[in-house]
Amino acid sequence: MAPRERACGKTKLLIQLTLSSFVPCVSRRDQWKWLGDSSGKFSTSSAVKVMRSTEITVELWNVVWFKYHVPRYAFVLWLLCKKRLMTRDRLKAWGVQTDSLCVCCMEEESMEHLFFECRCSARVWLRINGYV
Repeated sequence: MAPRERACGKTKLLIQLTLSSFVPCVSRRDQWKWLGDSSGKFSTSSAVKVMRSTEITVELWNVVWFKYHVPRYAFVLWLLCKKRLMTRDRLKAWGVQTDSLCVCCMEEESMEHLFFECRCSARVWLRINGYV
């Protein structure tokens, strides 16, 4: 993933986190308050500080790395969440000479395809769901 795409993802996350902490108050007139600065006023520098800070936590962390996890599965899920899973479309983008088609259904292989679109993986998910 290109740096610009990662920055865009961080911006979306920041917006979601900011909006998710919005609590309406009916006793006074609405106003915007920026939570990234103690003054409540937005500035580009405060937004950059918030994006660079380690205070933003990824809620998926607890889903991926729980007490009795299988490390191999957790690592694959973590790569998937970070959009770093080495699928055939990513290998092709890196210049690796490989067939970019899914071995199950012969469609273009990507993370989205493998985990959400492929008919073969859909059957696997249905079976797993029966055991969970």
